[in-house]
Amino acid sequence: MCDNQSLPLVISLRGNVAPAGAITYARGMSNPSFREKIVWRRTQDWLASYRPQLVAVTGSSGRSIAAEGIRLALVGDRSVRVATPATESPLGVAKAILDISGSPKSTNWMQLLASSLVREISGDEPDALVVEVGATRPGDVDRVAIRIAPQVVAVTSVGSSHTRLLGEKELVAHEYESLIAVAGPNATTVLNADDELVLQMEERARGPVIMVGHD
Repeated sequence: MCDNQSLPLVISLRGNVAPAGAITYARGMSNPSFREKIVWRRTQDWLASYRPQLVAVTGSSGRSIAAEGIRLALVGDRSVRVATPATESPLGVAKAILDISGSPKSTNWMQLLASSLVREISGDEPDALVVEVGATRPGDVDRVAIRIAPQVVAVTSVGSSHTRLLGEKELVAHEYESLIAVAGPNATTVLNADDELVLQMEERARGPVIMVGHD
C-alpha cells in the first residue's frame, strides 16, 4: 500500500495564464467495445484493491522519458512500475496498467483476464504506477481519465504528431487536458513551461501546479 505524497521534485511554480478552453467535445464520440469494458472493469478493481499512487503522463512527445524520470524521482523504499501501452488506445492503457501489454491484440477478453490474474498471483504489485496515456482518436484520453483518477498528471508537449487524428493543435491540447480536468483538488499537475499550449492548461488544475522547463 502506498501513500499519496506529492511528487518529490524541486521545481518552481508559475503565475496565472488564460484558460485553454472546454474539453467536453470528446466525450461519447466512440463507444467502447465489450472487451474494453470487461478489461477496464478488471483494471478498476485492481486499482481499488492495491491503491497505488497513480501518475498519468500524456503529451505528443517525450512521454517515455518523462515517465522514467518520474519513476526515478519516486523510487526509494517502495516499488514503482512504468505502464507503457503497446497501443495508444484506452484498451492499451488498461492492459499496461494490468501489466499484460504483451498480450496479442486479437486476444479475447477471457484470455486477457486470465493473463492479468496469473501475472498478479505471480508477482508483487507496485506501490506507485506511472501510466503513459496517448490517443488514437478523439475521446481516448477522456475515456482513460474518467476511469483512473490520477493523483499526479504530467503533460509534456502539444505537437503536430496527433493533428492527423485529432485535428488542430488546440484540439490535441484539449484532449490531453482531460486528465487535468478530472483530477481531484489534491492532485498535483506538472506542466512543461516551454510549451505555450501546455502552459495554458494551468487554469484547469484544481490542485498544486509545478512548472518545469529551461527558464
